[in-house]
Amino acid sequence: MDLHGSRVGYRFVGAIEQLGGAKRKPLPLPDKPSIAVLPFVNISNDPEQESFADGLTEDLITDLSRISGLFVIARNSAFAYKGKATDVRRIAEDLGVRYLLEGSARRAAGRVRINAQLVDAVSGDHLWAERFDRSLDDIFAVQDEVTAKIVEALLGRLRDRRRAIGPRISRLTISACGRAG
Repeated sequence: MDLHGSRVGYRFVGAIEQLGGAKRKPLPLPDKPSIAVLPFVNISNDPEQESFADGLTEDLITDLSRISGLFVIARNSAFAYKGKATDVRRIAEDLGVRYLLEGSARRAAGRVRINAQLVDAVSGDHLWAERFDRSLDDIFAVQDEVTAKIVEALLGRLRDRRRAIGPRISRLTISACGRAG
């Protein structure tokens, strides 16, 4: 307010320049395996299925986050990609992760089908995929069972890849150190 009790306002008048050409640098990958669980897609005609798919995604993020030695992207960061068709490599660069877990869920006649895929976002390769068909007698029991099986499978895959890559890195490091001395 000015000295006389009336309001004073300002209006910006000018050209706004959008920086479209500047590309953000990808985030560096952490030292440990890193993963983002993308929101599972509801591919049924049932809107209630949306909460089941979101719940499955949240359960996976929670269970993976409990594992030491694994860097897991937070729910809010992952859910920013819900409903958006974006290239997995771009998502991984934006979030600074190597692996993405994506999937879908659909319900029909008292049953649910869940598909899940683990993708190495650096190479674009599918490392693992599984389909789960279950009766919907207890929706939370289905979520818990499927989540546990996916987490178990992912841990096995990520450990296998680390074992395969680890010895090569060690040999290269030793070899490089030996030459330097």
